Amino acid sequence: MLQQQFSSQESPEALLECQMVTWAKIKIGFHNTIKQIYGENYTFDKAEFLRQQTLNGNFDWLPTVRYVDADTLDGANGAYDAESETFFLNASLAGSDIAAQTFVEEAGNHLDSVLNISNARRDERAEPLHKTYLEC
Repeated sequence: MLQQQFSSQESPEALLECQMVTWAKIKIGFHNTIKQIYGENYTFDKAEFLRQQTLNGNFDWLPTVRYVDADTLDGANGAYDAESETFFLNASLAGSDIAAQTFVEEAGNHLDSVLNISNARRDERAEPLHKTYLEC
């Protein structure tokens, strides 16, 4: 099961950064993965810019993470606000595998937003990102 493969001992941010570095090392592999997840119409130049930043250890492109109470999220595990570029995660889940899974899903939403992709299939894109993220 997907939940069992996340380690709550590392922050979701650290795990995603690790995976992004792994992706970024091979240009064609990186873009093939982005194309697989986000489709043919992703913005190549923006994705390449993120890849270069990642190779330089710069993760400023990742949104701020804020832990908030469950009521703020109407009981949801998390949410992404594209306007403020902020991930909101349910504070009661901090340090859990569910928080890590939620972070990855919201990171996928952020990348979708950054790459100017239509969000019509956004939720369906989370699973391939989860699968790739688990390699780290």
